[in-house]
Amino acid sequence: MRSASILLLLGLVFTPARLSAQQADKKAPIAEIKNVRIGFLSSDPLDPQGRYKVGMWTPVYLKIKAGPKGIHARGPNEPEPYIQVENEDNENVGTIYRTPFKMEPNEERWITTYAKPGQASDIKIRVVIGDFSPPLPLAQSHGALDLNTHLYVSLGKRIPDLQPALVAMVQQNRQNPNMPGGIQETRPRYAGFEAEVSELPEYWFGYQGVDLLFLSTGDKEFLLELAKDNDVSRARLKAIAQYVRRGGRLVLPVSHRTTDVLAQLLQSTVWQPPVPVVPPKEGAFEVKRLATIENFAGVQNVAPFPAGKLAQLAPAKMLPGSWEVLKSDDPTRDTGKPLIARMPYGLGSITLLAFPIDEAPFTTWGGKVPFLKNLLPLLAPRVNLNDQNDQRGVTDLSTDLQRTLDNFDVRVIPFGYVALFIVLYIVVVGPLDFLVLKYIFKRLEWTWFTFPTVVLAVSVAAYFTAYAIKGNDLKINKVDIIDIDQRTNLDGKGNTKKAFACGQTFFTILSPRIQNYTIGIEANSLFWGQAADKPISADMVTWLGRADRDMPGGMGRPGGSGQGFFRKPYRYDADASGLIDVPIPVWTTKSFHASWEAPNIPPPIHAELSYPLRNDDMHLTGVLKNGLAVDLDDAWIFYFDKAYPIEGGLPRGAEIKIGLEAAKGKGISEWSGGARDGDRPQTAQGVYNPSNLVRTIMFSERLNPANNVPNHSLRTLDMSWRLRVKELFQQRDNQIREAILVARVKFALGPAETLTASVNSPLPTNLWMGELPGDKKTRPALAGTLAQDTFVRVVLPVRPKE
Repeated sequence: MRSASILLLLGLVFTPARLSAQQADKKAPIAEIKNVRIGFLSSDPLDPQGRYKVGMWTPVYLKIKAGPKGIHARGPNEPEPYIQVENEDNENVGTIYRTPFKMEPNEERWITTYAKPGQASDIKIRVVIGDFSPPLPLAQSHGALDLNTHLYVSLGKRIPDLQPALVAMVQQNRQNPNMPGGIQETRPRYAGFEAEVSELPEYWFGYQGVDLLFLSTGDKEFLLELAKDNDVSRARLKAIAQYVRRGGRLVLPVSHRTTDVLAQLLQSTVWQPPVPVVPPKEGAFEVKRLATIENFAGVQNVAPFPAGKLAQLAPAKMLPGSWEVLKSDDPTRDTGKPLIARMPYGLGSITLLAFPIDEAPFTTWGGKVPFLKNLLPLLAPRVNLNDQNDQRGVTDLSTDLQRTLDNFDVRVIPFGYVALFIVLYIVVVGPLDFLVLKYIFKRLEWTWFTFPTVVLAVSVAAYFTAYAIKGNDLKINKVDIIDIDQRTNLDGKGNTKKAFACGQTFFTILSPRIQNYTIGIEANSLFWGQAADKPISADMVTWLGRADRDMPGGMGRPGGSGQGFFRKPYRYDADASGLIDVPIPVWTTKSFHASWEAPNIPPPIHAELSYPLRNDDMHLTGVLKNGLAVDLDDAWIFYFDKAYPIEGGLPRGAEIKIGLEAAKGKGISEWSGGARDGDRPQTAQGVYNPSNLVRTIMFSERLNPANNVPNHSLRTLDMSWRLRVKELFQQRDNQIREAILVARVKFALGPAETLTASVNSPLPTNLWMGELPGDKKTRPALAGTLAQDTFVRVVLPVRPKE
C-alpha cells in the first residue's frame, strides 16, 4: 500500500463587498467541512486507509454542514455550488471532476464525488460556493492500493469474518512493519465496506476498482432505503445494476427475514434486463446441519453448521438453466434446495447464498473463515501468481493494449541525420559565425544579431522539415469491443426477448500540432441494424494508461512528457461522459477508454440453437442469422470448453446452418484468426495489429493457464468463467445452456470522416472531437486518418431438443 496525501482546498474567488459581508457575519459560516474520505471504508479496524486503487475510479466523500442560509445558487447569474476534485492522470497531467450540490439550511450530510488517480499523488478538493470561501485548507493522509491488488467490498453490514479470511489466504502470514499496530498482511487482497445508503456511489464507475461486491440483506432498513422510489435511491441501485451487467460480480447472502424487501429491490426497473431469478418474497426452511457447506469449507466432522432457518432461493416457477447451482443441501438429488447458486447477468454474475454471512447462525459457526476462504476464489477473479509474489517488471494486459494502440505509420528521422544536423548547427553558430564576422564583415559585435537569427532560422527550418517528413495529419487508432447479451432476458420457451449491448472503446490520438481536444464517444445504432431517434452517448470517457509494475503505484508511462509548465488540467464533462480541453503536445500521443450500454434492443443475431437430450452428446445444431449491418469475419462459436470455427464467417443478412460435434471442436488455446484481415499498416514498430491481444483480453484466464499474465484494468472483459467443462449427469439435462459467438469486422483504414460517416459499413461508435454528443447537436467532421478494429461477442441461449 502506498501513501498519498490528500489536500482539501476550500476556497474561491470573491469580491470585496462579499468579503466584507462575510467578515461582518463570522458567526454564520456558509459551510463547514466535517470530514473527507477517499475510497471505501477499510474492514480492518487497525487500518484507517481508504480502499481504492491507483488507475481506477473511486468515490470521494465529503461530510459538509451547511450554514443557516443553506448552499445553493443565490441568483440567476451565479453558478451552482460544486465540489471540484483534481488529480493527475498517468502522464502527470491534471484532471478535474466537478459535482454540483445543494443543501438545506443547517443540513449536514456526506456528498459523494469521484476521482481517477493516475498515480499515488495528491488529490486536491475544492468546494466552490458562489463567491464565498469556507474555512482554511485541511490536510489528511490516505493510502492508495496498487492496481494489481484485489478489492472485495460489502454494502450494508460489514462482513465481520471477511478480514480474517483474507489473512488466512496469505500463504505465509506476515506483519507489515510500515503499518501501526502490527497489522496482519492480506496483500494482494483487501476488504472494504459502506454501511450507509447515503454513501453509496451514484454512478457505476464508482465501483470500477471492486473485484467482488457483497450486498448485505440482514439490515432491513438499509434495503428499504435502497429500494425507495426516488431519484437518489434509484441512481444508487442503478449503479450496482450497471456495475454487474458490465462485468462485475455481485454476491447476495440472503436473509430469510428480508426476502420481501429483497424481491422488491431486485424487481426494480433499474435492472434492465430483469434479474432472471428473484428469491420468493416468503419462504424459509429449517436445517439441523448442512453437510454440503461443511464439506465445502473443509470442516466436516469438526465444525457442524448450526441449526437455523435458511432462505428459499428458488421461486415456484423458473426457466431451467437460469442459474447454476454450485451447492445444494442434497447434491445427490435434483430436488435439493439450492444453497449457493450463480446466475449470469449481462456480462457479469449474481450469486445467491441461502444464508447471511454477517449474522447468526453463520457468525457462530466454527467453519466461517474456512468457508469464506474457499468461497472467494470460486466467485472472485483469479488472483495472479505475480500478485501474490509482487514480481516486478511484469506488465498488465492494459499496458500491452496501450502500447499496441500507440503504433502509428509516422516516418522516424534516422539518428545519423539528427547527429549530422547537430554538428552543422554547432559549426554555423560557432566557428562559421565567428569567421564570417571577423574576416569578412569585421564586425564581431554583430553576433548579438546573427546568433539569435541563426538559432531562430535553424529552429524554424527544423520545425517545417519535421512537418514535411512526419506530416500534419491527425491519426487515430481505435478498437471497439462490442458485447451483446441475448441470454439473460428470455421468454418461457428460452427465446431472447430483448438484448443487452455494451461497448468498450479504446483509442489513441496522434496530434500533429499542440492542441487541446474535446472528446466524446457515441454508440452508432446503425451498427446493430436499428435506427435510433436518440443516439446513445458513452457514460464514461477517460484516459487509458500503462499499468507497469515498475512505476509508482502500478501506473505510469516511462518517458512520458509529463505535465509541464504550460499544460493546464483538462476536465471531465458532467458524470464523466466526455473530456474537455485535453492537451496533447505536437507529434505526441494520448490514449483513451470509453464505455457505453444499450439495455433494451432487438436481438441483432437471430439464433435458434439446440442440443439433443442425450447425456453423452455434445452436439449443437440450429441456425444463425446476422442482423448486424456488417459482415462478421473470423467467426467462432464457443460451446463449453471447445471452440468451433464458422467457415466463411457470418455475412450480414445471411442465415447459416450450425452443426457442431464435440469431436471436431478445438481447444480454446487453438482459437486463431482467419486470413481476411485487411491491409495492415507497416510501421517502424512493426505491423499494427491488436487482434491477438484483444483475443487474450476477452478470455485471459482461459488463454493463460500458467497464470502469469496480469489483467487488472480490463478483467471485467474476461468471459473465461462462462466456459465451463461439461459434466456428465446421471439424469436428463434439460436446462437452457449458452454458447458464445466471437467474431470481428474486417479491419478498416482510411480517412476518418469517410469511415465514420459510412452507412453501408457503419462503425459501432462515432468519435466526436471538438464537441460533445448531445441532443440536437451535429457531430463535427472528423479530420485525419482512422484505423478501426471491431470485435463482437454475442452470448446466445441453447435450448434442449428431443
